[in-house]
Amino acid sequence: MKKQIMAIAAAALLVVSMTACTANPASNSTADTQAAGTEAMADGTNAETMADSTAAEMTTVEAGDHAMAGIDAAGMTTGMEENDPGFTFIENRGYKLPVPVEYEELVVVETPAEGDVLFQVAEKASLDAAKAMGFTETDGVGELFRILIVTQADYEANNMAEVPGLGIIASDSNGNYYLLEHPTDVRIEREDMSVLNDPESDDMLTWKTLNEWTTLVPNSFAIYNAEAGVEIAQ
Repeated sequence: MKKQIMAIAAAALLVVSMTACTANPASNSTADTQAAGTEAMADGTNAETMADSTAAEMTTVEAGDHAMAGIDAAGMTTGMEENDPGFTFIENRGYKLPVPVEYEELVVVETPAEGDVLFQVAEKASLDAAKAMGFTETDGVGELFRILIVTQADYEANNMAEVPGLGIIASDSNGNYYLLEHPTDVRIEREDMSVLNDPESDDMLTWKTLNEWTTLVPNSFAIYNAEAGVEIAQ
């Protein structure tokens, strides 16, 4: 009799166990996930490593065929080195403007010896077109951006914060502000302006690429002029 009771109890326990497994299929999935996680950890791959890898990929900015420096969490440019062969350095009054080598033949950089403007950059093709058409004044033609240096006092006195297209990109301990000014209108010029109606034309693609480079200039300017006391604006 005792053996029969034990047999019945064992059978009941088996049924309950099987029912529990059927009623909770997610438990198998969880177990599989845990096992996979354990295996991944054993291979040296974990969530933190994957996150770091993703972040590194996201902070690399491509400009043309040249991999431009990325921007880290603090807003500073990373991956740049002095004498980087990927850049041509235009110097003026102790400051440097790094120009990607693949854009060197596409732009004209002016370096005034005095005044607020340190660098003025324009598209060469626009200037060439203007000259071919007999323009007597080419200032502003093809302009991409200008970098200026002003004192904080002058910036505030002239209410420069309200000037469209003008913004602070850096400062220094001497009370100077470094400004990036970009046109609020399109300055591209061609002898045959109809080519501008095609966004996929070489002219428009070049113009777009150069304007995309402009967005990277504030960080590269600050990092390459750190020795001059320039610090990127926060």
